[in-house]
Amino acid sequence: ENAIYPRSELRETYADGRLRNWTYPEADNFLRATLTVNQVPTSGKVVIGQIHAYDSQKPLIKLEYQFKEKTQTGNIVAKVRMRPDEAESQVIIVASDVPLEKSFTYVINLNKAGLLSVYAADSEWNERIGAAWGDKPLYFKAGVYVQDNSGDSKEGARVTFAKLDIDHE
Repeated sequence: ENAIYPRSELRETYADGRLRNWTYPEADNFLRATLTVNQVPTSGKVVIGQIHAYDSQKPLIKLEYQFKEKTQTGNIVAKVRMRPDEAESQVIIVASDVPLEKSFTYVINLNKAGLLSVYAADSEWNERIGAAWGDKPLYFKAGVYVQDNSGDSKEGARVTFAKLDIDHE
């Protein structure tokens, strides 16, 4: 209901379809995906994975593919809010020069100690998040969240997921 951009995403649930939320101190939490970005909108941006906070419009992390027309490749960018009350996300380039139509893997891991790690296209970044996230109910999302809502009817994003897995160990 609060979306301003088109999207097709999967939200973490239990096997019976009930919504699954968790707090990070409970387990080591993993979202693993193997995918190919096939098409991007004019903005070149599409979110491919997230850790979202229940009942909040501000996710902990959005993992975004950002295509650059000049090089015809994209960066994998993590937009991270280290504390729940931060208005703006930090923007971290995790991987560079990832071409369209080339399969890559990403892993978003938030461990029991609050260490957030992102592995994407053979590169890695990690940093400890603020303790204030510790009691917030979180969940994973993966899919195609287009960061553009203009253009003609042929415009949009297309992403093909070959593997998608969530684990709480």
